[in-house]
Amino acid sequence: MTASRLAMGLPVAAGVTAALFLLMRTLILVEPGAMPEETPRLTFDINPEVKIVEPDGPTPDEIEMLDPPPPIPEVPVDPTPRPDGELTDFIGELPRLDPPVIETQNTNFTVDGDARPVIRIEPVYPNSALQRGIEGDCVMSFDVGTDGVPLNVRADCTSAVFTSASVRAVERWRYDPMVVNGEPRVRSNLQTRLNFELND
Repeated sequence: MTASRLAMGLPVAAGVTAALFLLMRTLILVEPGAMPEETPRLTFDINPEVKIVEPDGPTPDEIEMLDPPPPIPEVPVDPTPRPDGELTDFIGELPRLDPPVIETQNTNFTVDGDARPVIRIEPVYPNSALQRGIEGDCVMSFDVGTDGVPLNVRADCTSAVFTSASVRAVERWRYDPMVVNGEPRVRSNLQTRLNFELND
């Protein structure tokens, strides 16, 4: 059975091979055509001929030379004589001015007036009042010493929670002391109000 199949297949394979060979030969076969015309050659001249042009104007030998200008005349200078003596011999001696003397023994520039605030520090809102949402105010009474420092600070508050913070704040204030007849004096019974309000 195998030999009969081989005998039948060989002629078929040979026919297919021959057909493929003829097909490939047809595809690659090109008919001869006319050859393209010869391209003309390009030539280059590396030593071109240079044309000499004669100048239109006069030559250096034909230019007329001009005479040099006359020299600058010298002008005589009459020097001013310098003085032989000192400068004071000519302008005179300068006057000597002594500085004015200002007597300050009995002078007093201090202006009388009441105590005036210089530094004012706001009190710190107590945490316990913040947590509980408490608001209020304190009426502060105090004296100002001759050095401008508050003394005898007292607080009358709507809630005792604000007393300590108010007293500490006023004790850190500073004033220009009260002046009477040019001398600082103790200013008594100053009053002010401190408000403790929660911002919305």
